[in-house]
Amino acid sequence: MQSALAEEPAQVDRVNSSLPIPINTGVFEGCAIFWAAGLASTPDHMFHGQRRKTSLVVQGKFKQALPFNAVLSGQSFSGPLQHLPASWLTSTILKLVHHINPAMVVGTVSSPSLLAPLVSMAQCITVSQPGAEPSLTASQLRTCAC
Repeated sequence: MQSALAEEPAQVDRVNSSLPIPINTGVFEGCAIFWAAGLASTPDHMFHGQRRKTSLVVQGKFKQALPFNAVLSGQSFSGPLQHLPASWLTSTILKLVHHINPAMVVGTVSSPSLLAPLVSMAQCITVSQPGAEPSLTASQLRTCAC
């Protein structure tokens, strides 16, 4: 999914839009909606009473069977990070992250990333029969009881 979104930078205009961003990779086909707090286009109710500042909802189907630990979520950067804190502090933070989520995979200095199995990171996972999927609209997001 990472490469599918990165290849289409024009999709950035769909942040806080109810227009889904199409995703089509070798293993997954679907769409995503991305919401960010603090923008003029953010629906008033979207983040009310929440500490989170972003919401990414992905809906679709895997084209082949994959083990849970092969589907990752997180951040991956295209190049080395700049202006990092002291190495001892960075090391301490990474140890804390690993303590919180032992499945977290940390990339290299030249290709930094923090990735973990989606099943351990998602706040809500819904499995539906084809045709019975829930709506991706903002009003539906707040009803997830997971």
